[in-house]
Amino acid sequence: MNRVEGLPQQLNISFNEITELVESLKTGHLDVAIMTSYIDIPGIIFVRLLKETIRLVGAANTKLPEGLGESSSVKESLEQLDWISYSSDLPFIRKFWIEAFGECPPLLPRVIIPDIRIIKSMLVQGKGVSVMTDDMIMVELFEGSLKELWVPTNPITNEIWLAYRTIDQINPTIMKFVERCTSTPFSH
Repeated sequence: MNRVEGLPQQLNISFNEITELVESLKTGHLDVAIMTSYIDIPGIIFVRLLKETIRLVGAANTKLPEGLGESSSVKESLEQLDWISYSSDLPFIRKFWIEAFGECPPLLPRVIIPDIRIIKSMLVQGKGVSVMTDDMIMVELFEGSLKELWVPTNPITNEIWLAYRTIDQINPTIMKFVERCTSTPFSH
């Protein structure tokens, strides 16, 4: 938020699916959207804000199943863990699992909580495991209250994009906002 402090505009933040965000941009209900996917759409400009790594984490004292680390049993070992998810469709977990193992996760989360802060708190308390982006857990990893439980061969990443209408390149208010968001590099 420090990137937009001092701007004279009202900032209205809402969350939605990418298709709804794009439609709101096209119709002018939104001036700018921040999304997790780049989509080639005529009339919409996408600027990459950051690339983050998705990590499988748990509390520092998380006990891992026997054999975790042996390539043949990693998937089966991870299936035994108590998973905590943001929603029932396992958004980050599904992305992590598909990229790591090439298939959808056969998991039923132990807990579903639509609040990343509460999930992180539960992870620190040892209530289960989950996947989170490195920027969400950087402090906890550094302090040792969370640890990375398993690292896939290829890092699993997620990109964050800022999108706005091509026609708004002449709108000084929107362009000032876009410039503020994109001028200072993010930490990733």
